[in-house]
Amino acid sequence: KFPDALLPLLVLADSLIKGGQSDRGVGLIHKAASLDLTGQVARRLWGEDHAYKNLWPDNISTYLEIPIPAAVNGALGWNQLPSGSAVEKSDGGEEFHNFSEIRDSKGFPTPEILLNIDDDLEFANQKKDKRVGGKFPMYVVFSTRKGLDKKYGPETSSIIIEEMRKTTYAVRLKPGWGAIMVLADDPSSMANFGLKPTLSDDPWALKLALADTDRVLNEKGLMIGALLIVGGPDVVPYHKLPNPVADVDAEVPSDNPYGTIDENYFIPEWPVGRLPGGADNDPGLLLDMLRHISEHHMGKTLDKRSLWERFLEWLVSLFKGTASHNQSFGYVAEAWKSASQDVFKTIQERGDLVTSPPYGKDTEIPVPVTRYGYFNLHGVEDSPDWFGQKDFTNGSAGPDYPVALRPQDINAFDDAPLFVFSEACYGAHLKGREIEDSISLKYLSRGSHAVVGSSVTAYGSVSAPLIAADLLAELFWKFIDQGLSSGIALQKAKIELAREMNSRQGYLDGEDQKTLISFLHFGDPLASPTTAERKQPKAPVANSRHKPVEVKTVCDRSNLTTDIPSATLMHVKHVVKRYLPGMEGAEMVLSTEKKVCSGDGHDCATAHFGSKVHEETLGQRHVVTLSKKFEIPQNSGKTTHRHYARVTFDKAGKMVKLAVSR
Repeated sequence: KFPDALLPLLVLADSLIKGGQSDRGVGLIHKAASLDLTGQVARRLWGEDHAYKNLWPDNISTYLEIPIPAAVNGALGWNQLPSGSAVEKSDGGEEFHNFSEIRDSKGFPTPEILLNIDDDLEFANQKKDKRVGGKFPMYVVFSTRKGLDKKYGPETSSIIIEEMRKTTYAVRLKPGWGAIMVLADDPSSMANFGLKPTLSDDPWALKLALADTDRVLNEKGLMIGALLIVGGPDVVPYHKLPNPVADVDAEVPSDNPYGTIDENYFIPEWPVGRLPGGADNDPGLLLDMLRHISEHHMGKTLDKRSLWERFLEWLVSLFKGTASHNQSFGYVAEAWKSASQDVFKTIQERGDLVTSPPYGKDTEIPVPVTRYGYFNLHGVEDSPDWFGQKDFTNGSAGPDYPVALRPQDINAFDDAPLFVFSEACYGAHLKGREIEDSISLKYLSRGSHAVVGSSVTAYGSVSAPLIAADLLAELFWKFIDQGLSSGIALQKAKIELAREMNSRQGYLDGEDQKTLISFLHFGDPLASPTTAERKQPKAPVANSRHKPVEVKTVCDRSNLTTDIPSATLMHVKHVVKRYLPGMEGAEMVLSTEKKVCSGDGHDCATAHFGSKVHEETLGQRHVVTLSKKFEIPQNSGKTTHRHYARVTFDKAGKMVKLAVSR
């Protein structure tokens, strides 16, 4: 009856949070904070040192861009000059150029964000005994105002920006972290850093804006420690990177360049997460995710329940079955069970790995309550579903590619895993997708903290040793199991993948490169596995920055030919018979890995950056790429899946690597 009455609003919010409905409760407290800017009612209700005090700013101020009338200045005494002081004459003029050393900002309005940077720097200095050295990490909440305005409208855009600001405040509660908000195309936002606004629809201009922001932070003893991109590719565009593999993808949509200072985008220097909003203009998912992140980072502050209340909640969870939330779950194609088991063993304790077939839409789809969800299934560009693949060697009945998982199979909010890693092709494909036709978006809408997947065709192993997406998944889960946040886990997994493949073969080949740039992180890059680990990260972000791996690339996209020597063709047929049943009759092309590439007829990283691979390391390896179309029944029609396999032979004709598409 009285929706803006503050006292019942606060009581209801507190009850909702304690009752487990944190999203609604935190949202109501945000509303109360906007209606009571000084927090008077909250202090009267809960006392001065209440659990939610951090939602209200200590100092309320605004920056006026209009001149204050002289009469007002005079009445308030603001037109008084400060008392002077004697200054000795200087023989040299150097002092007059070092303005930052002699300024006195007392009494002058300082932009809010710069004040916050100064506060974080002061905090960093106070905590320097806890750092080995280097710079203090800052969490950057990043977007474009024009992108938000165009997609959601100016009024809704303002609401989203306000939630971004609240998320920034919430992250500052995290030990060892500061946070800032950056709207790269907004003059007032960039002026806070002494920078000019940039184009909202140019990904490289936005990348340079981040590099400039990092430079400004460096001057204050800070650095970008993690990046949260707010909005889908129609708000903050993907980088369209050249495809290093000769397959159907014209380019690779990627966020990798947003994680580096220089143009070499294979190895991230800080973790990057993105909050996508779906293809429609509904801001609900974006706002929910921002509030979810704020709640996550305020978890320690909000959890001031009594021991009795916590015991009751635990008791209720036993009857609800949510005590099993500490389990892991793997759902993989039957044909890839061997490689998937090697990945899943990292998180297998109290977890189950199941295959499709036999599971699929024609059976009960097994989506249990779990902490970690690992998926190694097929994905296609024009379907929201993920598919299994039967093992053709066992002669089992049923469809070759059964529907394994659909968005509608993910319904209950409490059932979503904290973290999801999918190896499926197009597992993170967003073009034209809304919540109900994207498994990734559906998991995010149901409360998953992070979803990792590929924007395009992904490649993996048939068996050990693990390569490409399988190796990335294994490394990701290893770092998650060590207690790292999801964004840092993915960052370190990419670094370790590059290091491992450099060790094995001396460089990154096509599927290595594509794996590094195509896998995206949706969600908060600082999302931690448990509340306890939120208090103090087990492995905080590095506070100094350098490229830990020297990137060496080769290109196998030039001089493609279907004229395959008979000896090589015989080797390929043997590989297909043994490892790839079902790929008989596939189209084949042959290429040679090259350390130097002109880029004629294609675009590749080797042509852009030049390669550092030595001639003796290259060894003249040849790659045979097989491709075959499969028609997969779906609903009342069919969808086309193009399956790829890449077989790499050394100079002696021995197979040294086999990668298959997901």
